[in-house]
Amino acid sequence: MKKMSPEKFAFKAVQLVEDSAICPLTKEAVEIIECVKSDVHWIDSSANGSGHQLPDFYNNELKLMIDVMEVDDNAVKAGTKNPERQAEAEARKRLEATGILKKNPNVEQIFIRPDTSVLSTSQHHSYVRYCHNFQRVIRKHNQSIKNNYLKNHPGFKTVFMVEDSSTMYLQTKQKIVGNLERGSQISGQPHIPIIDKRLMKSLIGSDINFLIWYFSAKPWDITLTKQRDSDFVLPTIFVLDIEKINPDILIDYDAQQMVAAEA
Repeated sequence: MKKMSPEKFAFKAVQLVEDSAICPLTKEAVEIIECVKSDVHWIDSSANGSGHQLPDFYNNELKLMIDVMEVDDNAVKAGTKNPERQAEAEARKRLEATGILKKNPNVEQIFIRPDTSVLSTSQHHSYVRYCHNFQRVIRKHNQSIKNNYLKNHPGFKTVFMVEDSSTMYLQTKQKIVGNLERGSQISGQPHIPIIDKRLMKSLIGSDINFLIWYFSAKPWDITLTKQRDSDFVLPTIFVLDIEKINPDILIDYDAQQMVAAEA
């Protein structure tokens, strides 16, 4: 059995998200996510492996093309070991030692959730690194739109599908010193990525037409509660029409007061 590419896996994951957990912000964004979920006429270039013709998916009938990418909040500088990736590698070695992978050779995907409780929150999650990673990934792929994508598919609209594996953040009323323990109550403003000025500035003025922003790893066991209202829940997917982003509503979150909600 041919192994499913990470891009195809993310595409399928988006298709399986319930409509009630998807927030398209314009009429055009609604049409885009409906096209993606229909699974009709999509050609998967990523199935050809590394070096495949970009972008990852295209649809000749709809004149759409999709490039899939991943963003996280725990990548570190080049030459520096990533503690979470090290934990994942060690967990995989222990799994392989059991022999279970050899007994199940047709398994397409393996999810490894290592024990990261030994890592401090600053080692595991960082809002500053998250913003840097998002900006870097968007800029890098945006450069390919005119250089590659439109040469391969002239006249097509470009959709970026971002699998965002960052945790949830809160902007506290004052800077918190030290690490929070599990179960801690925090008073602050929930971070909403689609109105974060640092993140949106990478999209405004770009050659991207639409963004499907899929949050694959938010800690849903964390409850955000308004003082006089019901619980506050962020959707699993936002769909943005880049041309219609309003810069006047964007928030310049204070990086010094941003705390990862996942201890």
